[in-house]
Amino acid sequence: MKPEELIAGTAVYFDVLSYKVHSMFDADLNELAGLLKSNPNLKIELIGHSDTDEVNEAKVNIRYEGMALKRANSVKEFLVLKGISEVRLSTSSKDNTELASDKPTPLSKAQNRRVLFVVK
Repeated sequence: MKPEELIAGTAVYFDVLSYKVHSMFDADLNELAGLLKSNPNLKIELIGHSDTDEVNEAKVNIRYEGMALKRANSVKEFLVLKGISEVRLSTSSKDNTELASDKPTPLSKAQNRRVLFVVK
């Protein structure tokens, strides 16, 4: 499998109203950092997502505004701490505009709280 395919297949998921990278994703992100170190010409975009409840909560509690972008930036910070240059990492946010699932179940909502990676 090509590095680009491995990167595109990586995702990091988050708890409700949180942008803290959970330690369960350390191994995946360490592997991603290794791929980036082995392929110094690759640049990636980190795209943050939120669930609909979080976007609604941000409308009444400004503390939660920009949760999706905060998630992307927290993953970026993790990779920078692993030695990846910031200039190779861009961040963006889709909030709840590209849902992985639109079902109202807790599991479906959890699938929407994520950061995805796109090779640039």
